[in-house]
Amino acid sequence: MSSWGFSCLVGDRLLFDVGADVNTSLFNMRRSSVELDRINMVVLSHEHGAHVGGRRILNMLEDVDAFIPKSVTSQFRGMLASYPNVSLIEVG
Repeated sequence: MSSWGFSCLVGDRLLFDVGADVNTSLFNMRRSSVELDRINMVVLSHEHGAHVGGRRILNMLEDVDAFIPKSVTSQFRGMLASYPNVSLIEVG
């Protein structure tokens, strides 16, 4: 399934950005036999819908470290912090 947005799996444990839509990301991951339970790190490059619109995927992962830039808004940071399985790590 194609859609506007960006997400990239690096190896089998690191997800770089989460795309614009969680359903599209999940469809493509399943089609590519990506094992969600192996992903334990997520890098969110910046707070743009094409890169973080599919952020609900974070709730579907086991315990995960999410690397975010210090420049994200407090509202976005707070939303991510509300996910009990996500540990936020600010960089930059």
